[in-house]
Amino acid sequence: MSHQLVPRSKGAVLALACAAQFMVVLDIAIVNVALPSIQNELGVGQSTLQWVVIAYGLLLGGFLMFGGRLADLIGRRRILVAGLAIFSAASLLAGLSQSAGLLITARGLQGFGAALIAPTALSILAVTFAEGHERNRALGIFGAVGGTSASIGVIASGLLTDGPGWRWVFFINVPIGVLLIGSAFAVLARDSAQRSKSKFDAAGATTITGGLLLLVYALNRGVPFFLSNREAQVSQDIQRLALAVTGPSPTAAVARPTEKVAKGAAKNKSLFAWR
Repeated sequence: MSHQLVPRSKGAVLALACAAQFMVVLDIAIVNVALPSIQNELGVGQSTLQWVVIAYGLLLGGFLMFGGRLADLIGRRRILVAGLAIFSAASLLAGLSQSAGLLITARGLQGFGAALIAPTALSILAVTFAEGHERNRALGIFGAVGGTSASIGVIASGLLTDGPGWRWVFFINVPIGVLLIGSAFAVLARDSAQRSKSKFDAAGATTITGGLLLLVYALNRGVPFFLSNREAQVSQDIQRLALAVTGPSPTAAVARPTEKVAKGAAKNKSLFAWR
């Protein structure tokens, strides 16, 4: 089949897919250590700063199924190259950003590019390796690379931030992306021309993508709110439980008799009158 890859290049295909996935997951965590430096240089508040992280995850999660569908319809090599190009260009834009708005926009574009890369890389592995032990081993390596890249991202973020500066957290993606684009043209077979003629359900894609965007946004914004309210509720429950177990506090116990004496004295003022 024209959309599959030459058997002798399976090792190179696996390396390409793993490198692409590594870059996608790496950028989820690589900005974490750099956030204080970004905040100081761009002069942004904490509420705005969190969108540097949220924008990437929001677009990545929202357009993930959309990217996979495009890969099936248009071609895996085309979409992988397009995703890498968008990701690399957005990384360059993020590194050159002089305002929080431009940086957040660039991070959103990075997330969109990543949403094209991740499902396409997985799909490439599925059609390259035969079902069974061979594919399971390839997918295991692919998953392991994705799992370790987040931890490496935190370390790389610290090294780059303390070294050349926080902007290199984004600049580092540009040469890697260009290298992967060249590797994709060299390793992957040309996509079948018949794939571009397949019917594309625009309404369904819009609905699914919009729903995923709303879901990811709700998780990003709703979970912290839920946890803060839950912590307050748990604190109140603990206080009620402690009161039920230990009984009234000594202060309350002393206060009640004192109030009763004061009321009694107010009713019978003659007890305190001078005779």
